[in-house]
Amino acid sequence: MMNRHSIYSVLASILGVILMLSSIAAAQGESTEEDTIVFVNITHTDTTVGRMTFAAEPRGRGTVGILLSCTITFAFCIWTVVHPNVVADSTVWSRILYKAILMVIAVINPEGVVISAYGQWRDARRLNKEIEKYFEKLPVADGSFETAKKLRKKRREWLGMNGAFFVVMGGFVIDTSKCTSWENVASETMKKLVNVKQRKKDSRFTATLTPAGFIRYLQEGYFDFDDPPFQRTQIADKGKASNIAKVLSASQAAWLLLQSAARWAAGLKLSLLEIHIIIQVLCTALIFYFWWHKPLDVNEPISIVLKKKVGEEEKIFRPIKEIEDYHGLETASAVLLDMEGVDIGREPAPEYIDEVQDEESAIETPAQPVDTTAQPIQETLHPSRGAHDSSSDTHVPSLDTRQSLIDIPKPPLREPAPFHLKNWRTIHPLRRPYTITREPSMTGIKARALHDIIFYITGGTITKDSTAPPGKRSGSTRRMFIEGAFIGIIAGLHALAWNVYFPTEYERMAWRFSCIGMFAFPLLPIVVASMVSYHDDLAKLLWWLHLAQYKRWEWTVHQLLCIYEIADAQRKNSKTGKKGKGRLILNLHIVLIVFVLLMLLGYLVCITLITVESYASIRDPPKTTFITPRWSDYWPHI
Repeated sequence: MMNRHSIYSVLASILGVILMLSSIAAAQGESTEEDTIVFVNITHTDTTVGRMTFAAEPRGRGTVGILLSCTITFAFCIWTVVHPNVVADSTVWSRILYKAILMVIAVINPEGVVISAYGQWRDARRLNKEIEKYFEKLPVADGSFETAKKLRKKRREWLGMNGAFFVVMGGFVIDTSKCTSWENVASETMKKLVNVKQRKKDSRFTATLTPAGFIRYLQEGYFDFDDPPFQRTQIADKGKASNIAKVLSASQAAWLLLQSAARWAAGLKLSLLEIHIIIQVLCTALIFYFWWHKPLDVNEPISIVLKKKVGEEEKIFRPIKEIEDYHGLETASAVLLDMEGVDIGREPAPEYIDEVQDEESAIETPAQPVDTTAQPIQETLHPSRGAHDSSSDTHVPSLDTRQSLIDIPKPPLREPAPFHLKNWRTIHPLRRPYTITREPSMTGIKARALHDIIFYITGGTITKDSTAPPGKRSGSTRRMFIEGAFIGIIAGLHALAWNVYFPTEYERMAWRFSCIGMFAFPLLPIVVASMVSYHDDLAKLLWWLHLAQYKRWEWTVHQLLCIYEIADAQRKNSKTGKKGKGRLILNLHIVLIVFVLLMLLGYLVCITLITVESYASIRDPPKTTFITPRWSDYWPHI
């Protein structure tokens, strides 16, 4: 049976064939000479209905038509193709700004968005494969082929690509704190230079499930096959993607490509604007492919409860609640604030704490009775926290006192291990089992948008060798060079307009130098980043900064300090024993980072010049630019 997406694809194909045939038929019946006006007088029983006038469509197109057609086509494609992630505790305006920043990045650096979309698509596929592999061990009830076939289909559709993308984009919240915090995010260097003030308002902490956490807790039994903690219909309802809007966007883009191909076949000139937009549309087509199953414009995440059967009891995993129960609300906010951040520098392989070993090594209560009148009950139950141990006291409490001890709900006997990771401080938050975040500011959401593009160039959340450090994972360096090759292809496609008509010779030279710069400027940053992993440190810093709330000048100071922070992390990674040599390495990295940023700025200037020239050149294009093939007038377009 065909699924819904297949039906839409078939209907779109049928619509395209009908429109094509009607266009050809209309073009064959159209006069290619002078436009004609046909006057028809219709009379009946001496009553004149009136004169009906039919005028042929005007031959050609105008400047405003080209501008509107190209701009609306590209804007429509960008609006429908950009699928933001879910940002927990975000406001309406911050979500609008978040998508707007992603759209600007898609215009300026479409190849970066393509790599990001590919990384998320790859993570979603691998997540589905891990789920299917885990549920393969489920026994078939009657052992029949039909039952096994149905079970295999159910395994494949248990979460599906839509649900897998929902996990990748941060759509599942597993816990929310009762405690709040006014504390701001700042590095030690920032605290020394600037008096970092508190946030404008206190914010709660939210734990969001990551793909790595989904796989881990699936393997620990927190996701039941027959009764999962989520509903696929709920995920589908969260997305606001309209397949009709996608088909219309694809139809508009197809019209631009077809009429451009027809113009090229007929020997008619294309404007520079059309050449530029066609290249951009080809990039959006790749983004469409990778993000087709990703839910669009999800405003709020879905809260789920992770629970499993342990003997006769039901165990519920709520990481924030465990921390609050153990430390108390005041201390828990400081612990969660620490878990919110990440240390930049070389990221090692994750070292997980096994849940079974953790329970076996839990601290037990004293075997001998204690004097509850001599100290608070909580200290008596948990001498491991540094309380006075009164186990030597031989006083035996009364029966009522002992009964009250039994009735008191006991918090966890062992301090909860953050993220079940031994080395969690240097692991990127999206590679931990869950993230701890608070409400981002309007400025912080800009850093989050940049992070969500850069992070998937560093290798994503799930890899085949996910236990290896990011620098040695398959995909990190490869994706960097894939993006470099992609940038080279984009520059080469723009260079196809090397000898086309330009209004002035200066504009021709600017276009040529911009094409060369688009290819040359990113080369050094890509080579350097693949060697010293600047992009890994930058992704961590951007994640940390998106949780901060600063004034504008404080943001400027912190952005400049990011250069020092990354360089200092590289100095520490060098493990040099001499102080002077360490300072030299620090200064060299600062110079190298500044040089890399200047190269990226040069790339930004080049792509901006090409975009501006594409629009400016429409003021004086070749004369044949305004002539259109007759059949293209009948293709539905804007």
